[in-house]
Amino acid sequence: MAACSTYPINSHSNNAVKLDDRAVQGLNAMYNYPNYDFNGRFNVNFAAEKKAGNAEKQVIDAKLKSQLDQYIAAQNIKLSKQEKADLYEAIAGRDSSGRSDRAQQFLSSFLKHTQFGYEGSIDFRERLATFDFSAKYEKQTLLVQTKVPMALDLKNHKFYINYFGVMPFMVNQENQDNYAYVDFSEYKDIVDKIDYKNLVTYLQENTAVPYLLANPEKLQRQSLSAADKSQGVVEKIRLKSSLEEFMLQQNFFEAANRGYVKHSVIDFEKVFNEKLEKMTEEASKYDEDKYSTYGMGAEEAEAYKASTKLYRLVNEKLHDRNDESEALEAEEAHVPADYAEDDVVAASAAATDSAADAAAADVAAARAAEDDREEGLSEEQCEALRDGKQRFSMGDVTYCQEEHYVYLLPSTDEDIEHPFKLIMSDKYEDLVKKFEASGSEKLITAAEFKQLWADNSTEIKALLATQKPNDFVVDVGLDEKGRAVKVDYDVDMYVQGMGTFKLNSDNHILNYGQAKKISRSQFKNAKSIEEVTKDSPFEYMIGSLTRALGNKGSAEAASGQSVKSFDRQLEELAARIYDSTGSYSKVYEAVFLMMLSHEKPQIVQYYTPRELSEIARVYAYSYADQDIYDPQGKELAELEKLEVKHKLERRDQFADRIGSEAYDVTTEAMEKRKDRQAWNKFVAQYKQPKTVFAQYYMQQFIEGEDLNTKQKAQLKRVSEILAQTYLDARKDQLTAKSIVNITEDDEEFIDYSLYSEVYEKVASHFKK
Repeated sequence: MAACSTYPINSHSNNAVKLDDRAVQGLNAMYNYPNYDFNGRFNVNFAAEKKAGNAEKQVIDAKLKSQLDQYIAAQNIKLSKQEKADLYEAIAGRDSSGRSDRAQQFLSSFLKHTQFGYEGSIDFRERLATFDFSAKYEKQTLLVQTKVPMALDLKNHKFYINYFGVMPFMVNQENQDNYAYVDFSEYKDIVDKIDYKNLVTYLQENTAVPYLLANPEKLQRQSLSAADKSQGVVEKIRLKSSLEEFMLQQNFFEAANRGYVKHSVIDFEKVFNEKLEKMTEEASKYDEDKYSTYGMGAEEAEAYKASTKLYRLVNEKLHDRNDESEALEAEEAHVPADYAEDDVVAASAAATDSAADAAAADVAAARAAEDDREEGLSEEQCEALRDGKQRFSMGDVTYCQEEHYVYLLPSTDEDIEHPFKLIMSDKYEDLVKKFEASGSEKLITAAEFKQLWADNSTEIKALLATQKPNDFVVDVGLDEKGRAVKVDYDVDMYVQGMGTFKLNSDNHILNYGQAKKISRSQFKNAKSIEEVTKDSPFEYMIGSLTRALGNKGSAEAASGQSVKSFDRQLEELAARIYDSTGSYSKVYEAVFLMMLSHEKPQIVQYYTPRELSEIARVYAYSYADQDIYDPQGKELAELEKLEVKHKLERRDQFADRIGSEAYDVTTEAMEKRKDRQAWNKFVAQYKQPKTVFAQYYMQQFIEGEDLNTKQKAQLKRVSEILAQTYLDARKDQLTAKSIVNITEDDEEFIDYSLYSEVYEKVASHFKK
């Protein structure tokens, strides 16, 4: 009687304690069978954040417009009524991050009517997996469906995909039914070195972490629906947590086990260094035709190749040698091969002294930066400033936002709090280091990690309190053998200024140990990505897309007038001010204020026009090279007072990206006018490409040189020969015949780096 009366109580208590174990064992069943099938579906709903007022038309804020009007008038910047209207429209329409109302509406509509799905199989023994992704967009008058089959073959080091259904224009006709593959066999040494047994052990413990750490109220048994029962589910266990807590658990567990992964799974750092060394060795064997011009424009790449080929031809003719390593060195450095040995020694010594000076400067800068950091405001001080009533300095506004994500001024749409702010904080980094220090080469199990988590619980709770939590819910459905056959996820993620993304994912695991056989024969006709796209419109896609985007958008069509981009207007404004004033500071100040209005309008609204002008002056002074802007005397004294007034004394008190970009726009406007005027005058004088090349090369070579009459005559002759090599190279006819008249005495007048620069400049002006 005693046993029977206590049975329900004991049974219930035992089940409650074992919920975490059963959920973990069910999920880890996927690692205990040689194969299984899976399928699932997911959808993402987006609820846009409600905003006050009608934002249908982008109109510049009245106060911001008033500030800009006053500044433009005070600086005597000449803009027509239409130019000013266009500039203000560009500033008002700041949507670089895709957070406009229209974008939100499109995103919400698209996600609402789109259903994503997938199915596939995994075979651990064959190291083979398939994954067929599908998407379906359905409305009353439109139905779009697509399927993208994929497969990963770790045994043969290939990834297969057939993307014809999504992008048929990227595949030529005869290959539209075949897989394309990416061959990653060059990384087989990495793939094959992974200890998969230890990796599975790590993953199993990792799976257990959120369940072992869950409080009893966050881990509960759920009632079964008819759909659950039809899919073989006999028990369903729900884990309720937050996305932030789950993320910290995963990150800290990984930090605690870095030593184990490195010594027992794979040492990624060692493998990477070995791979890098091998690639370096192979690169040293490349010949001229294998030289990479990656990242170069068309004319720049053409000039580089012509210059290196010219170097080889000259050396073969004059010195009867074809030393590949010597050529490689010269091609990379663009220096003559007969560079004197004593010059090399002198250059080496100078480089050593320079490096030593640079190192000392770096140490001093690092110490200064560290001192600056120590002097900076703490997060608590920034919060106290925000909650106080005193007026904020520009330096404090920037520092608190950049260093602590504390916004002293009212946050606007563009000042979005990062959805994962907590992992970007110093407190997070400190905890990562603590968990990493607690690890070793031995695996930290989930049970051991639970104790580490408890030991640091106070700091973890404080970190989690810095951000509003997003819901993270997992339902694990177990079959009669305790295996997970249904795993459903519900995740919310709020993004300030946009809204909330809600992910719902239903996943099924089927046929444990009896999965569908994956036949490798289906991949026998697969071809490389390069082959399946050959002779397809893919190579023309980028150009076509660019032209298509050049058409009038809806806003332009509505107004009947094209409005230039903000960047383009900024460039033209900078050029106009510099052309009329010749002043670096006036250009910088105007560019800076316009950029600040575009990206941080709340700052421009907060300060008076006079304060904004003062802040812009300090930025112009702080970001300028001395040879560009070097104020002295009374002007310098005024600037130093303004630095103190606006707390712009240390680099971390500046909005560095805006400051740097404003400087780039300013100096580009200055340089382009001078270069364009000089170059256009030069081309107008000499007209033909060959003459322009010869005369420009000669002019640039003479600068800084002290040549006598005889040497100038010889330089003129060499320049004309080089100009002919330019013409030959443009026709792919640069041969030994092109330099038949070059002598050893001429060699000192051949500067291969200058040749490349002149080649690119002339080729850019005179198209083929």
